[in-house]
Amino acid sequence: MIASRLVRGRIWFVPAVAALAVCLLAGPSQAGAIHIVFGDDGRSERVETAVLGGVTYFSLGDIARAIGAARHWNTRTRKLVLSVGEHRMTVSADNMFITLDQSVYSIHHPVRIVDGRFWVPPGFLTSIVGRLTNSEVTWKPGDDAAWVTHLGAAVLSVGTDEQPEGTVVSVGLNDAVEFRVESVRSGQIDVYIAGAQMPDTLVVEQGAGDVSQVYFSELPSGVLARILTSGSAATYSAALKSHPHRIEVLVRSGRAEASGGTGVVPMPRLRSEHNVFPGGMDLGGDDGIQTVIIDPGHGGLDVGAVGATGLLEKDIALEVANELADFLRKEGFYVFMTRRSDSFVPLERRAEIANMAVADIFVSIQCGAHHSSVAAGHQVSYYAPGNDRESHVGRSSPVGLHYVRPGEPRPAAADLLWKRVQTAYSSDSRVLAAGIADRLEAVLDVPGRGVRGHDLIVLSGCAMPAVVVEVGYITNRSEAALLADESYRRTVARAISRGITDFVRD
Repeated sequence: MIASRLVRGRIWFVPAVAALAVCLLAGPSQAGAIHIVFGDDGRSERVETAVLGGVTYFSLGDIARAIGAARHWNTRTRKLVLSVGEHRMTVSADNMFITLDQSVYSIHHPVRIVDGRFWVPPGFLTSIVGRLTNSEVTWKPGDDAAWVTHLGAAVLSVGTDEQPEGTVVSVGLNDAVEFRVESVRSGQIDVYIAGAQMPDTLVVEQGAGDVSQVYFSELPSGVLARILTSGSAATYSAALKSHPHRIEVLVRSGRAEASGGTGVVPMPRLRSEHNVFPGGMDLGGDDGIQTVIIDPGHGGLDVGAVGATGLLEKDIALEVANELADFLRKEGFYVFMTRRSDSFVPLERRAEIANMAVADIFVSIQCGAHHSSVAAGHQVSYYAPGNDRESHVGRSSPVGLHYVRPGEPRPAAADLLWKRVQTAYSSDSRVLAAGIADRLEAVLDVPGRGVRGHDLIVLSGCAMPAVVVEVGYITNRSEAALLADESYRRTVARAISRGITDFVRD
């Protein structure tokens, strides 16, 4: 496990064992309690406090019990996940960054473990708890109570998008809601959103495809969204989505009569009732892996290698990564990406994103490249300090897949910043690499190059099992032609996804 420190604008990683030892030796200088008071029903819950390093900390177990959170604990990475409804939050000891849904927040002081219990600073109580419960939380140092005022659901936006399967109307929300959809007459679909409010600035959507217009009315019991459709619209379905919250209504064309049913997708929840906190913090048990970071190599001004047919590595990496993300989400994983578009991400930022997101697995997608056009094959690499192989041709910067040759000084930033954190996870990384390589070998006709250990800077700072997958040699003309094919890239992504799933289930 790795501890992090923010010093002079940079995150520095040190072994968490040392940081934890300091925390345990120092212990709380003062113990006490406050009450969390919920303004909507007057309920009051006791939360233990402790002063650590001059800062008042709160028992995370008590907070989780108060807001009805379920827990998920991963012994491999010592990362704790809480869920409230469809919200999902990840914490790790000695880390001041909290991952909530698809965003990362700073709580200004690191989370601590003392006597086997998690403790969180004031920034967690006033910011993260509010976001988890869609509330405003008020507390000041010295107060014996924190007040929680529920904000209620609100419609934030509306949009229409024409897709191959039909026209999607997306109603953006700030919270999960109850809703009902019905079609009482041809050409009209009504969405009733219970208890929601509507801002004055909401723009009426003019529509697209089979949707001609969407407009809203505020009712005493909530909000009505009325969708007007064209004559070709035949059926519809509706679902409540998350990350971000939204109601999506899919309007399809065809000869079938309009359907009055809704297909509401159940909200994702972590584990079951036995994981709800009864109080305190029990770190027993292991609920496995949930969060995967996908790193599409290169991007922006760093094009990576240029293929024999003119393909750019940065484009192939992003397209495979997007396909992989879709497969993993369908398997129930939470997926973050180091980049979602053709943007430049500095090398040191990639592992930083993974660590801030408190991820369980890091997978970097790249292509092989060589001055010889004969070189071919997919390969999966894990971090092995000191191991070397020839650097790729066509690199415009040291971003991405960068090898360190014997005797070559490592970049100063990498030396100071990462301290080869990945070595603590090398065994798991090797197993993950082997599983992905086996799955690729089973479905691709191109012979693979197997699994190898290399001194890869992009992996060295990752505080979780981490691998680089080279999906083929872009400098080989026949492999470049394969990588240019959408169905081939999808096959590659599906194989990588199955390799990850194998690792999780072992």
